[in-house]
Amino acid sequence: MKRSIFLSLVVASCLLLENRLYAQAATDPVGFNSITVGQNTTTALSLPFNKVPDFVAAATDVDTTAKTIQTTGAGWAANAFAPFFTNPHIVRIVSGAAIGRDFRIVSHTADTLTLDASSNMAGMLDTDRYQIFPSETLNSLFGPTAPGLNRNANPTQADNVLVRGTASWATNYNDPTDGWLDQSTGEPSGTVGITPDQGILLVRRGGGDYVFTDLGAVPITNLKTDFPQSKVTSFGNRFPVATTVNGLGLHLLAGWNKGPNPTIVDNLLVRGSSSWTTLYFDSTYDADGEWLDQSTGDPAGATSIPIGASVLVVRRAGSDITLDQARPYTLP
Repeated sequence: MKRSIFLSLVVASCLLLENRLYAQAATDPVGFNSITVGQNTTTALSLPFNKVPDFVAAATDVDTTAKTIQTTGAGWAANAFAPFFTNPHIVRIVSGAAIGRDFRIVSHTADTLTLDASSNMAGMLDTDRYQIFPSETLNSLFGPTAPGLNRNANPTQADNVLVRGTASWATNYNDPTDGWLDQSTGEPSGTVGITPDQGILLVRRGGGDYVFTDLGAVPITNLKTDFPQSKVTSFGNRFPVATTVNGLGLHLLAGWNKGPNPTIVDNLLVRGSSSWTTLYFDSTYDADGEWLDQSTGDPAGATSIPIGASVLVVRRAGSDITLDQARPYTLP
C-alpha cells in the first residue's frame, strides 16, 4: 500500500485556514491526507481530519444524568444537527476536565442538545466550551455514487467498506441503482455516521489503485477515546501525525491487561499488506515490559501507525479504560 501525504505539515504551518462565524468565531487549521489503496487489498483507514465546526459556544447548563447540554440563546432550528442516523453530528468538548471527549447528538431543541445515552460526560461542567461538527458518512467520504470504487449490485463483486459496530462489522457496498447499502440488511447506509475515533476497512477488488482522501479540520485539543472491556474496537490514528505502538500508550493505562500469554491479555492488531499482525504487551519480558509480535515473539513497540491508518483494539474482561492522547503538535 502506497501512502502519499500532501499536507502533513499543516499542523505546524497552518497555511490553510478557514473562518466560520456562529456563536463565536472559530478558526481551525485544515488540511488533507491521501492514501493509495492497491487493488485486491484490504486497508485499515482512519480519519485524522474532522469536519470544520458548524457551531462553537459555551454550555450554560449540563445534565450528566439526562445527557443534555444547554446553551441559552443558541437559536438552532430543531434537529438541525440530528438525528445521528440520518444527519450525524458530533459534540466535542474543548475546555474543562472533559476536554477531548466526543458525543453523538440524538436530537435537540432551539437551545438544548440531547446526546447518546452511552455518553460519558464525567467531569463536564456548565461553563465548558464545545464544538458541533458534522460526522463523516459513506456519502461524504466516498460520494453517493462512489466514483473510482467498484460498484455492483452483487456485494461480493463490489468494493466494500466495513464499519465496526458494537460487536461485529457492517459490510457496505455501492449499488449502481440504490447507492450505498448495508449487505446484511439491504437498507440504505450512505448517511450512517462514522465517528472521528472509528477506523474503517476498505476492501478493494480489481480495477487498479484507488486514492482515498480525508480532508478537514485539524484536531485542536487532546482527544479521549473509551475502550470497554470484552470488546473489539476499530480505532483510528486520530491525529494527522504518524505514531507507533509505543506512542499510543495503551500499555501505560491502568486496566490494560498485560502478561506473557497473548491469548488472555489485551491485543492490538495492526494491518499489514495482506493480514493482521497481533501484538501484546508482555510485562514480564524485561524490567519495563515490551510489546511483542505474537507470531514471531519479536519486540514490536516501534511498529509504525502511519497517518490515516487504523488498528483493532481487543480488550479482554477487566475494566473499561480511557485513552487520553495529548495533541502531538503546537498550534499558533
